[in-house]
Amino acid sequence: MEKYELYYSGCLIGKIEINNTEYTYLAIDNELDVFAFLKENSKGLLVDFPFIESRINNMKKFKLNKLQYQNSNYELIKVE
Repeated sequence: MEKYELYYSGCLIGKIEINNTEYTYLAIDNELDVFAFLKENSKGLLVDFPFIESRINNMKKFKLNKLQYQNSNYELIKVE
């Protein structure tokens, strides 16, 4: 299982867990949570989450534990 934390402008807004290819997103009680609209399947797993999937794929590709693009306020950090 992989675990990530998602920050927006330095504030933790969510936690992501990946078990095999199943993504779960736990929103932190924060008004900055822009992913509250995400659709979940009947098991509570996220479907179609390209915003995070592409970042995680890039982190793996370049062997990074932290990723923040220059033109983005989002920062993704691998915690496990």
